[in-house]
Amino acid sequence: MSNALAIAAVTTMLDYLLTQALARSGAVNLESVTAKPLDKAREGGDSNNQINIFLYQLLPNAAWRNQDIPSRVRPGETGRAPLALTLSYLITAYGKNNDDIEGQRLLGSVMQSLHDRPEIRPRDIEQALGSANLSPDKQELLASSNLKNQIDRVRITPQILSVEEVSKMWATFQAPYRISAAYEVSVVLIDSAMPVKAALPVLAQGSGGRGVMVQADLTPPFPMLEALTWPGQQQRAGLSLGDRLALLGHHLNSPGEPIVRFRHPQLRQSLELRVQPPLSDNEITVVLPTDEPSAWLAGFYTVDLRYEQAGAERSAQVSNALSVAIAPTLTSNISVTSNRLTLECSPSVQPGQQVSLLLGSREIAFEWEPDEPEALNRLSFSLTGVGSGAYWVRLRVDGVDSALVVRSPDGQLAFNPAYRVTVPEGAE
Repeated sequence: MSNALAIAAVTTMLDYLLTQALARSGAVNLESVTAKPLDKAREGGDSNNQINIFLYQLLPNAAWRNQDIPSRVRPGETGRAPLALTLSYLITAYGKNNDDIEGQRLLGSVMQSLHDRPEIRPRDIEQALGSANLSPDKQELLASSNLKNQIDRVRITPQILSVEEVSKMWATFQAPYRISAAYEVSVVLIDSAMPVKAALPVLAQGSGGRGVMVQADLTPPFPMLEALTWPGQQQRAGLSLGDRLALLGHHLNSPGEPIVRFRHPQLRQSLELRVQPPLSDNEITVVLPTDEPSAWLAGFYTVDLRYEQAGAERSAQVSNALSVAIAPTLTSNISVTSNRLTLECSPSVQPGQQVSLLLGSREIAFEWEPDEPEALNRLSFSLTGVGSGAYWVRLRVDGVDSALVVRSPDGQLAFNPAYRVTVPEGAE
C-alpha cells in the first residue's frame, strides 16, 4: 500500500512519463519539466520549451473513502480506512521564446501521450527506478512511496473545466493566461499509520460449528468455480504448503487439460499446477507442492482453471477466479529474549510485503533493513513496550495469519500450545 510520499510520487511519475513519451516521438524538443504554481512556472526569464505540471486540488475519493483494504483489515477487526485521494492537475505548455505555436505543438504531444497511456502502471514505476533520466533523489522517492504495490491502479483522465473556472484560476495567481489541459489522477491510496486491533479467532460458528451455509441457484453451462475447500478450513484462515485444495463447482470436466493457476500481486508469473486424473464434473483437487517453497509467497491469491486444448492455444477456456489465502507456517522453534522474539516461517517473506507479529491482540510491525536479502524465513521482532506475561503468537503476512487453532483428540477446537510464549520482565 502507498504511504504519505504517494502524492509526490504521482507528480514525479507524470514528469517521467511525459519526458519519455516526448523523447520517443521526437516531434517536439522538450527541454524542461517543472511542477510549480502558475505564477512561478515562467519566472527568471525562462524561454525554453517547457511543461509545467501544477497540482491544484486534492479531493477524497468517494468510492474508497469508507472501505477497508481486504488484505489489511479482516472481518471482526478494527482499523482506519486508507486515505483515498483524487489529484487534479493543470498541465501548461510553454514554447521556446514564448512562441504560442510551439507551445501548442508541445501541448498536443502531451495530450496524445496521456491519451495513449492513461495509467501509471507498476512496470512504469520499475522502469523509472532504473532510468538514468531520473535523479537519485526522485528514484528514492518512488521506491519509498510503495506506489507500485497499491491494490488499485492509478488512472489518468482528462477533466473538463469551464472557461470561468480556468479564468479564475489564472486570475488567482495573477499570471498571464496560457492554454492548458486539466487531468484527474485517481485513485491514490495512502495507508493509515494506525495499527489494526486484531481479536483472537472464533473457535466455533453456528450450531456444532457447521459455519455458514450457502446454496447457489443458477447453473451456467460453462466451467464455474463456486467454492474452495481444504482440510482444517474451519480452524485455519488459509492454506499451507502441502495441503490438498479442492475446487468445487460445475462443468469442471470440460474438454481440454485443466490447469490450476495461482496469481499473487507480487509475483510476475502465475504458478500453475496440473490436475491429475480421474476428474470430476463437480470437484478438482490439487496438492500444493512443498519441494519449491521459495516459489511461493504468503498472502492472498486468485485461483482459476485454464483448459488447454491441442491446436487451440488462443481459444483456451478459462473459468472464473476465486480468492484464497496461503498462510505462513511457523516452526515450533520460537525464541524469546528480554527485548526480541525470533521465529522461522515458510514460505519466506520478501520486501514489499506487510509483515507483523501478533502477540495476543497486539500487532508489532516487522522492521525491514535496507540491506535485507530478497527473501527471509527467519524474522526478529522488537518487544519494546510489551509487558511481561504469556501470549499467543501469530505471524501476519499481507493480512493472512499463521494457524493458531488445532483440533484436540476429543474433537474440540483449541489453541496450539506450541505457539504460546512467555515474555519475561524487562521487555519494556
